[in-house]
Amino acid sequence: MVPRRGHQSAVAGKRWLIGSLVILVAVLAWGTDRWLLNQFLVGPTRSTMVTRKPHQVVQRSFRQRLVRYNLGLLQSPTLLLQAVSMTLLPFIMMGAGLLTDSHSRAAIAALPIRFSGLFLVVGVLAGAITVNSSSLVSVSISLDRANLEYILAMPISLKRYLRIKFWTVYGVQALMVAVLAVAVAVFLQLPVWHTAALIAGLLVGVYLMSVVYFARDWRLRDLDWSNVTTLFNRGGGNFLTFAVIFGGYIIGAIVVFMDYMAISVMGGLVATGLVLLVLLAVGALVVWWFDWHYWSAHLTENLH
Repeated sequence: MVPRRGHQSAVAGKRWLIGSLVILVAVLAWGTDRWLLNQFLVGPTRSTMVTRKPHQVVQRSFRQRLVRYNLGLLQSPTLLLQAVSMTLLPFIMMGAGLLTDSHSRAAIAALPIRFSGLFLVVGVLAGAITVNSSSLVSVSISLDRANLEYILAMPISLKRYLRIKFWTVYGVQALMVAVLAVAVAVFLQLPVWHTAALIAGLLVGVYLMSVVYFARDWRLRDLDWSNVTTLFNRGGGNFLTFAVIFGGYIIGAIVVFMDYMAISVMGGLVATGLVLLVLLAVGALVVWWFDWHYWSAHLTENLH
């Protein structure tokens, strides 16, 4: 009877997770479209505008209009479904092995606080994997289509406009990942310190890869597309996405194992400090190359 009960428990756990993921996808898509986007797409009320100085209203309203415009570009159901599903995929693949292994879940939740640096590393790697050619930030520039030429005629530099666009879309992408991280933390019953480290790492990983894929979208920009799915297939498309995901898993597993051994041998403080130095160096290199060097050399390009 014991094996049968274990089997029934495993089946129930699988059904619970699948049902939860389906509900989570629906909530994320609905919440992003109906709540988050509408919060920005609705303009400021008259009562809030009269309390500000005239020049503040002009500056803020212009920036807010750009934010609302870029959020409005994300309201395509096809775009949201693709982005949410591809963001979920790495979490599903990482958590599949923990569905029926209650002992592993308990062991992970019981890790002492000195292993919080390990959750930070896992978060960075997982966040980097969730950003791919099907992410929102990977198609955000091309979503402008012909409107990009009209935006260049506005009293704003292209560099500033792209920065506003990047942080707007990154905010949506980061929010989706943060919600998923909280769901994973609840499922694994992680303590607060491990959850905080995991979310912080996810936000960093999402940011670093968003910088890369944002520059990629400019390089492969298509302003004449007729179907948004064509934007996902540029530069390798799904093959590149799955190659990055599986390659990230292999590299991530090696890095996590090495970090775990380093914490076990040298202690959490020393190992975490070394990991943070490496992450800082890699992050600085990525930001310098893709966020400063790349744009300094390519912002003068012709749009076509």
